[in-house]
Amino acid sequence: MHGGGTINLRDVQIKGLKLFDGISSKTGQNGLNNPDMKGIEIKSTIDKNLINIEPFTFSVASFRPTIKGTTSFDGLLDLRMRLGLPLFGIIGFPIVITGTHDAPKIKIFSKTGQEINPAVYDEKNNKVIRKEKVSKSKTK
Repeated sequence: MHGGGTINLRDVQIKGLKLFDGISSKTGQNGLNNPDMKGIEIKSTIDKNLINIEPFTFSVASFRPTIKGTTSFDGLLDLRMRLGLPLFGIIGFPIVITGTHDAPKIKIFSKTGQEINPAVYDEKNNKVIRKEKVSKSKTK
Protein backbone atom coordinates (compact mmCIF):
# COMPACT_ATOMS: atom_id res chain seq x y z
CA MET A 1 0.00 0.00 0.00
CA HIS A 2 1.29 3.44 -0.94
CA GLY A 3 -0.13 6.89 -0.28
CA GLY A 4 -0.14 9.79 2.07
CA GLY A 5 -2.11 12.66 3.40
CA THR A 6 -2.94 14.87 6.32
CA ILE A 7 -5.09 14.08 9.34
CA ASN A 8 -6.72 17.12 10.91
CA LEU A 9 -7.97 16.75 14.48
CA ARG A 10 -10.39 19.56 15.24
CA ASP A 11 -11.57 18.55 18.69
CA VAL A 12 -10.85 14.98 19.85
CA GLN A 13 -10.67 13.43 23.30
CA ILE A 14 -8.59 10.27 23.43
CA LYS A 15 -9.64 7.68 26.00
CA GLY A 16 -7.93 4.44 26.92
CA LEU A 17 -5.05 4.63 24.42
CA LYS A 18 -2.30 2.49 25.93
CA LEU A 19 0.40 4.71 24.44
CA PHE A 20 -0.68 7.80 26.39
CA ASP A 21 -1.58 5.76 29.48
CA GLY A 22 1.95 4.27 29.46
CA ILE A 23 3.65 7.64 29.00
CA SER A 24 1.51 9.09 31.78
CA SER A 25 2.44 6.32 34.22
CA LYS A 26 6.17 6.39 33.28
CA THR A 27 6.42 10.16 33.70
CA GLY A 28 3.99 10.50 36.62
CA GLN A 29 2.05 13.17 34.71
CA ASN A 30 -1.69 12.38 34.81
CA GLY A 31 -2.41 15.27 32.44
CA LEU A 32 -1.25 13.03 29.59
CA ASN A 33 -3.95 10.44 30.36
CA ASN A 34 -6.98 10.75 28.05
CA PRO A 35 -5.84 14.02 26.45
CA ASP A 36 -8.03 16.50 24.59
CA MET A 37 -6.45 17.24 21.22
CA LYS A 38 -7.53 20.30 19.25
CA GLY A 39 -6.35 21.88 16.03
CA ILE A 40 -3.66 19.29 15.24
CA GLU A 41 -2.41 18.53 11.75
CA ILE A 42 -0.61 15.21 11.26
CA LYS A 43 1.13 14.65 7.93
CA SER A 44 1.96 11.07 7.01
CA THR A 45 2.93 8.85 4.13
CA ILE A 46 2.33 5.14 3.57
CA ASP A 47 4.98 3.09 1.83
CA LYS A 48 5.19 -0.71 1.76
CA ASN A 49 2.53 -0.94 4.52
CA LEU A 50 4.46 1.33 6.88
CA ILE A 51 2.96 4.60 8.07
CA ASN A 52 5.60 7.32 8.39
CA ILE A 53 4.48 10.17 10.64
CA GLU A 54 6.12 13.56 10.18
CA PRO A 55 6.85 15.52 13.38
CA PHE A 56 3.83 17.25 14.88
CA THR A 57 3.46 19.20 18.12
CA PHE A 58 0.39 19.69 20.25
CA SER A 59 -0.57 20.95 23.70
CA VAL A 60 -2.00 18.71 26.40
CA ALA A 61 -2.41 19.86 29.99
CA SER A 62 0.59 22.21 30.26
CA PHE A 63 2.92 20.04 28.13
CA ARG A 64 3.99 20.36 24.48
CA PRO A 65 4.72 16.87 23.10
CA THR A 66 6.22 16.42 19.65
CA ILE A 67 5.78 13.00 18.03
CA LYS A 68 7.29 11.47 14.88
CA GLY A 69 8.16 8.00 13.64
CA THR A 70 6.86 4.86 12.00
CA THR A 71 4.05 2.42 12.70
CA SER A 72 2.64 -0.51 10.76
CA PHE A 73 -0.88 -1.66 10.01
CA ASP A 74 -0.08 -4.72 12.16
CA GLY A 75 0.48 -2.41 15.15
CA LEU A 76 4.30 -2.28 15.36
CA LEU A 77 5.64 0.99 16.78
CA ASP A 78 8.87 2.95 16.34
CA LEU A 79 7.99 6.43 17.57
CA ARG A 80 10.07 9.27 18.97
CA MET A 81 8.57 11.79 21.32
CA ARG A 82 9.92 14.91 22.92
CA LEU A 83 7.91 15.93 25.95
CA GLY A 84 8.20 19.71 26.25
CA LEU A 85 7.82 20.77 29.87
CA PRO A 86 5.91 23.81 31.15
CA LEU A 87 6.26 26.71 30.47
CA PHE A 88 6.25 26.99 26.67
CA GLY A 89 7.85 23.53 26.10
CA ILE A 90 11.33 24.95 25.52
CA ILE A 91 12.90 22.40 27.87
CA GLY A 92 11.98 18.77 27.32
CA PHE A 93 13.18 15.21 27.37
CA PRO A 94 13.20 12.41 24.78
CA ILE A 95 10.95 9.35 24.91
CA VAL A 96 11.05 6.31 22.60
CA ILE A 97 7.96 4.16 22.07
CA THR A 98 8.46 0.68 20.60
CA GLY A 99 6.53 -2.58 20.89
CA THR A 100 2.96 -2.65 19.62
CA HIS A 101 -0.23 -0.61 19.93
CA ASP A 102 -1.52 -3.18 22.44
CA ALA A 103 1.73 -3.42 24.42
CA PRO A 104 3.83 -0.27 23.95
CA LYS A 105 7.33 -0.20 25.44
CA ILE A 106 8.19 3.27 26.67
CA LYS A 107 11.77 4.38 27.35
CA ILE A 108 12.27 7.76 29.02
CA PHE A 109 15.49 9.73 28.25
CA SER A 110 16.23 7.45 25.30
CA LYS A 111 16.71 8.13 21.60
CA THR A 112 17.26 4.55 20.43
CA GLY A 113 14.29 2.72 18.92
CA GLN A 114 13.70 -0.24 16.67
CA GLU A 115 13.56 -0.22 12.90
CA ILE A 116 10.50 -1.77 11.28
CA ASN A 117 11.26 -3.66 8.08
CA PRO A 118 8.50 -3.28 5.47
CA ALA A 119 6.36 -6.13 4.18
CA VAL A 120 7.41 -7.85 0.93
CA TYR A 121 4.72 -8.65 -1.65
CA ASP A 122 4.44 -10.76 -4.74
CA GLU A 123 2.44 -8.25 -6.78
CA LYS A 124 1.92 -10.72 -9.63
CA ASN A 125 0.07 -13.19 -7.38
CA ASN A 126 -1.19 -10.54 -4.90
CA LYS A 127 0.35 -12.40 -1.98
CA VAL A 128 2.37 -11.39 1.08
CA ILE A 129 5.78 -13.05 1.03
CA ARG A 130 6.96 -11.59 4.34
CA LYS A 131 4.98 -9.51 6.82
CA GLU A 132 6.50 -6.37 8.28
CA LYS A 133 8.67 -7.11 11.29
CA VAL A 134 11.02 -5.49 13.74
CA SER A 135 14.63 -5.31 12.62
CA LYS A 136 17.43 -6.43 14.90
CA SER A 137 19.23 -3.15 14.24
CA LYS A 138 18.40 -0.12 16.36
CA THR A 139 17.66 3.36 15.04
CA LYS A 140 18.29 6.79 16.53
